[in-house]
Amino acid sequence: MIITQLRGGLGNQMFQYALGRRLALERSVPLKIDLSWFATQDKRKFELGDYNIHAEFASQKETERMRGQFNNRYLRKAFLMTQRFLPRVKRRVIRELSAGTFDKEVLNVSKHCIIEGYWQCSKYFSSIAPLLQNEFLPTIELSTSDQRLADTIQQDTHSVSIHIRRGDYVADYEILARHYICTPDYYREAVLLIESMLNHPINIYLFSDDPQWCRQEFGHEWTNLFIISSDERSSTHEQFLMSQCHHHIIPNSSFSWWSAWLSKNPNKIVISPTKWFAKSEVPDVTPPEWIKFQHDDRNDWKYIDIPYAKKRYYATFGRELNLDEPRAFTEKLQWLKLYDRQNYYSNLTDKYLAREYIKSKVGDKYLIKLYGVYNHPEQINWSTLPNKFIIKANHGCGWNIICYDKNRRDIFRTNQILNKWLSQNYYYYGREWVYKNISPKILFEQFLECENNLGLADYRFYCFNGNPEFIKVDLFNDKGQKERTFYDLDWCQLNDFTMTIPEQSQKSIKAPARLDEMIQIAKHLSADIPFLRVDMYYINNRIYCGELTFYPVAGFVQIFPDEYDFILGEKLSLPC
Repeated sequence: MIITQLRGGLGNQMFQYALGRRLALERSVPLKIDLSWFATQDKRKFELGDYNIHAEFASQKETERMRGQFNNRYLRKAFLMTQRFLPRVKRRVIRELSAGTFDKEVLNVSKHCIIEGYWQCSKYFSSIAPLLQNEFLPTIELSTSDQRLADTIQQDTHSVSIHIRRGDYVADYEILARHYICTPDYYREAVLLIESMLNHPINIYLFSDDPQWCRQEFGHEWTNLFIISSDERSSTHEQFLMSQCHHHIIPNSSFSWWSAWLSKNPNKIVISPTKWFAKSEVPDVTPPEWIKFQHDDRNDWKYIDIPYAKKRYYATFGRELNLDEPRAFTEKLQWLKLYDRQNYYSNLTDKYLAREYIKSKVGDKYLIKLYGVYNHPEQINWSTLPNKFIIKANHGCGWNIICYDKNRRDIFRTNQILNKWLSQNYYYYGREWVYKNISPKILFEQFLECENNLGLADYRFYCFNGNPEFIKVDLFNDKGQKERTFYDLDWCQLNDFTMTIPEQSQKSIKAPARLDEMIQIAKHLSADIPFLRVDMYYINNRIYCGELTFYPVAGFVQIFPDEYDFILGEKLSLPC
């Protein structure tokens, strides 16, 4: 009798069963599975029951006898002494020596033993591959919608599965310490590699326990993307659907490993990360015919940033991005983002360090009052803050919280939001390199409030080669609604074009009394920079400098009508 101890999630249980199945078959003895490990676990459960496995449950008495756990202490001692002097393969308990490393000796064990380990290597069971492919089929029928999805995937010869597991991988500190986490760029580069190998566009079927994050991260750049939520089906059904894809990009997950291995496409391409664990090597986890691949951020510019810019540009504007002879304003923004990488630009993008730049150029009288700067929410002393304030992250865009009444603020929920901001790198949202190496911080600033209750106006000066050309004004009323208008430097409203939204407001607002001073500030701050948007506020006869932006909407700002993209492009001269 061969007993295999099961532990871990579904993927690990499949490895343990597969080795046990081979050993039992070759020795013509029954296979039994030991479930005792799960008695001490609250996050894991036995999951092989949904497959057509051929094994019985080992009783407690059988596992105890195999391990020599006799009631009589003399028998226990005799058993342990005997086992100690036997060759390893003749012992009753066979433990894995090194995870992820093939141990050929295990294939020579006796026909009565219990095996304990993870056994993550296909060499342990490749001889019975067709048998396992049949036994690892779900016994419960797919839902009607999942069956349609399976049929679609099977017929799609350029289908590629991607599995992104975030839940426990990013929330459980023990798992984080043990496992290497594949970055978003690992998947991006792997997609480019498969496309180049197939020489054909691919259809990506992305399976994840965090579909919202995946949609936010990849939805705007992968046009043929289908996101499938893990929560809508069982693990066995999800794995089956993944295995129906013709090609696979997997993370360091035994669950996704099996989805790729079970795929019956003889010409499948499987890309797997080189690094499986954070602190140890696993040389035999990846089958030799699979591609071991590791993202290297030193190649971001060449292999990720440029292809990303081209793909997203075409998806946004419906025309190819011309980087050799850029003419449109948006093309020139992409060129600047890719090729004009002055180190100090990152400091100007950092909302905290930008304050020093503003102070050195025009003085500190234009800075918004700063109440505090924090690296972690736990450092915040809420009792010392005023009742109204603004919270913002220094390393991203749109990460702002307006607090109208501190006493009504949910501090716990606020800290959750702040932790989420601090854990993210805004660079990955639009490949704006200026954000990549900013040290994340949380800023608490003064709440800017108009005395006349006309709403807060954000004056955004578009500066080309150090010269402000026009001003975009976003006026926010007390309901948070935004009205957008454009003006030249003489405060004549520009009605010929708009940005981001197809129509601008026809409602004009009065020019700020210190407009000329604001124009001079924009000039000083944008000096020697090809393009910079300088944001300012004018409230109660005071000028405040906001943020500095190199690439509005990551350089993908839509301009209506499209011809004005080229008209504005003529105003911008690129550096030689």
